Amino acid sequence: MDQGQYDSAWTKVRNAFIRDHPSCQWPGCGARADEVDHVVPVRVDPSRRLDVTNLRSLCLHHHRSVSARASNRRKG
Repeated sequence: MDQGQYDSAWTKVRNAFIRDHPSCQWPGCGARADEVDHVVPVRVDPSRRLDVTNLRSLCLHHHRSVSARASNRRKG
């Protein structure tokens, strides 16, 4: 997500989401969530940026894993 998308609206949605979903939602993980991930990336559908049905809480490990895979798909 580019820096322009980290606005007060995103911060409010993100903080509420992670408060309501404090554990990593990666199947079988359950660690403390550190990040909120967009299931459908914002670059694919910007209209879903603040849509809570498009979010999932992830631990740092799984968020990095998802982000790395997405980056590799964009490169290849």
